[in-house]
Amino acid sequence: ATGGDAIPLSSDGSKEDGYTGPFHWSPDSKKLVAWRAKEVKTRQVHIVQSSPPDQLQPKLISFDYTKPGDPIRQPKPCLFEVASRRQLPISDSLFDNPWDISEPAWNLDSSEFSFLYNQRGHQLMRIVGIRADSGSSRTILEERSETFIDYSQKTFLHRLPKTRELIWASERNGFNHLYLIDEVSGRIKNPITQGNWNVRDVVNVDEDKRELLLKVIGIPNQDPYHAHFVRIG
Repeated sequence: ATGGDAIPLSSDGSKEDGYTGPFHWSPDSKKLVAWRAKEVKTRQVHIVQSSPPDQLQPKLISFDYTKPGDPIRQPKPCLFEVASRRQLPISDSLFDNPWDISEPAWNLDSSEFSFLYNQRGHQLMRIVGIRADSGSSRTILEERSETFIDYSQKTFLHRLPKTRELIWASERNGFNHLYLIDEVSGRIKNPITQGNWNVRDVVNVDEDKRELLLKVIGIPNQDPYHAHFVRIG
């Protein structure tokens, strides 16, 4: 085909509730994932600067600031079947209140699209899979905490597409360690690291050799900030 013709896949978007990118084509080019989000009005907070550097009188300063519980923009995935030009409905029951949805990816045979869901409050993170043929969703992996998941510093997800495995970081045993996950069943195949110390950073993943280069800290009987580099299978 020479291409160039516009093909409408949706007609129900609006300025207040529209579709957006980034777009994710399935490897077989038969399905497309886009995002849809309702626009929200951000709360404004006002403060008085008592002694501004450029004038003698106090100055009123206003800026956008979202308070806990305020509505936020929440893009969610939408699945389209390109040939039939139809949208496959997806239930958002597994990702209904996102702070963020990240790490989107198709598997190699185009049968499933998955992403990492970080729920508002940061006590629940979930890897969700969306079936390409039906739009049905499933939980691949779930992480819960009664206090707080350190998502900004300790989240690590690396897919191994050829073997349908995941490398995942978790503090579920009290220390930050890596686990090898079967993406199909969601079960833990084995803990890659374990012990009374923490994985600080994944420096490199060698998928061919199935080896990791890690920076680790908190080795017992040492300065807790003394970093070691470790290579592990």
